[in-house]
Amino acid sequence: MSEQSGVSKAYLYQHQNLRERIETLRKQQQGLPSRKHIKNEMTDSSKDVLLAAKNKRIKVLEDEIRHLKDQLMRLGGELYDSL
Repeated sequence: MSEQSGVSKAYLYQHQNLRERIETLRKQQQGLPSRKHIKNEMTDSSKDVLLAAKNKRIKVLEDEIRHLKDQLMRLGGELYDSL
């Protein structure tokens, strides 16, 4: 919060109304799962889905690289022939 508002943490805690608001929000967040906790509890099936998506993306990128290399070789040959 201090980073977003451009003030120091000390400033926030020195003002009673801001301090109370921070403490209230902290109490509301207690018991809620953190991002780390959620990530650690990711199921095997959701991990498999993510891996499949990444593998598919890698395959697409590899195909694109292969196509671009072929194109580069062809154009290099055409340039050489034109000299």
